[in-house]
Amino acid sequence: MDKISTVDKSTKTNTADPDSKHMKMKYHDYANGYNVQTIMENGIVLSISVFNSSADQGTFVNTVEKLQSTQQKPRRISADKGYSLTGNLNKTI
Repeated sequence: MDKISTVDKSTKTNTADPDSKHMKMKYHDYANGYNVQTIMENGIVLSISVFNSSADQGTFVNTVEKLQSTQQKPRRISADKGYSLTGNLNKTI
């Protein structure tokens, strides 16, 4: 069982994995974990990025840049509205 120590009422630290973050999950509960982003094409994983922030908007540009550093720039990218920020679009064009 993971040990959780309370720093204050709003912050919790997982002493077994201090790099993880206490994140709000899909059904409004909370768990310590990571935000994993993948880029796939035809069912093949091209790139994986791991973040300790729960918001997807801040992960988009870094994930695409990581792919571009190892492969050619994609001609087309589709993403759901969780990534919708004008800055994300401007940096990937």
